[in-house]
Amino acid sequence: VDSLETQARQTMLRWVILRMVNINGGEITKRPVLLDTELRYADTETDKERNTRCQLVIDRFVGARLLVVGTNLEGKKYVEPAHDVLIREWDKIKTWLSGTQQQGNQTQKQPTFDINLQRLLTPAATEWDSIKNKDKAQPQGVLDRAAPIFDWLDRQPLPIENKFNFILNKIPAQFARLLPRSQNQQERFLWNANPYLDLLDRELKSDDNWLNQVEAEFVQKSVLQKRQNISRGLRIAFVVIAVLSGLTIYAWFQWRNSQINLAESLGRNAFSLAI
Repeated sequence: VDSLETQARQTMLRWVILRMVNINGGEITKRPVLLDTELRYADTETDKERNTRCQLVIDRFVGARLLVVGTNLEGKKYVEPAHDVLIREWDKIKTWLSGTQQQGNQTQKQPTFDINLQRLLTPAATEWDSIKNKDKAQPQGVLDRAAPIFDWLDRQPLPIENKFNFILNKIPAQFARLLPRSQNQQERFLWNANPYLDLLDRELKSDDNWLNQVEAEFVQKSVLQKRQNISRGLRIAFVVIAVLSGLTIYAWFQWRNSQINLAESLGRNAFSLAI
């Protein structure tokens, strides 16, 4: 095994083990992790390699009786450390949690893995995925079938969109609901307004990220939803500005015509008095 593959497996080991760590009141305990969801990556070539490495790590640690595989009450398979003592006493875990690693006499920063953020993201992504699967099972209405078209339109940037993002701050967010678009229950679970979304988006775009398949899709959809909201908000802003401009111009012409009529009326009166 070459050095790059060895490093990749060590990174995968860190991702796998840290997902099995719970920190409650400063105390570290073990945590069961579902095999088919939390330890499953996407179907791209890179992620297929990650799935292979993940399974290799699990198999080796199960074979060494450091990890155990079981089935929960819902019939789903999980893997967890064999004993809490493995989690509490393994110095490597403390090093991983600190985000550093020792290379000779030098301390180097490891690729990021924010365990607290991961603990927030995973259940949110899992719940969204469950709702998404339920939506797929429901008969599709007209708006649902047209959803890809709306999504494509929302992806298209306005020519001056980037220059006028400040307009969004002047428009109530609820106006965005007035535009025709597909609505589904999934959107309520997305993180399009979550302050961590930009951080997760950067993590997702990195070559070495810890997001699994469901988490990655959840972040992608949240980013898209955020962009859709911005695009809709800008379109509303432009419509409002156009309407207000039109009303202003119309009012100006009305005032101008009234002034002209008044001047003509005064002129006629003055002419009649002169005669």
